[in-house]
Amino acid sequence: MPKLQVGQLVVSCQGRDAGRFYLVIEILDDGFVKVSDGSKRPLSKPKIKNIRHLRRFNDKASNKVAQKLTLKRASDREVIKELNDLTKQIGS
Repeated sequence: MPKLQVGQLVVSCQGRDAGRFYLVIEILDDGFVKVSDGSKRPLSKPKIKNIRHLRRFNDKASNKVAQKLTLKRASDREVIKELNDLTKQIGS
């Protein structure tokens, strides 16, 4: 299974937030990542998730936003916009 990358689209499969879409904002180790959706889980208060509890999508944020996430310079507004764009692609 390929490793998760910063900016990758995931959906939670376990927990109270099951079904919620997130962007991976940081990789902590082989088993855990930090995720954010920009609103309920802003970048200032990301959720730590076990990668076994996430469903991965091949869709990723734009290179510009992924770069900003890596450098910790992205805004919640950018995360929300990327999530909206990516989830619309999945829906169609």
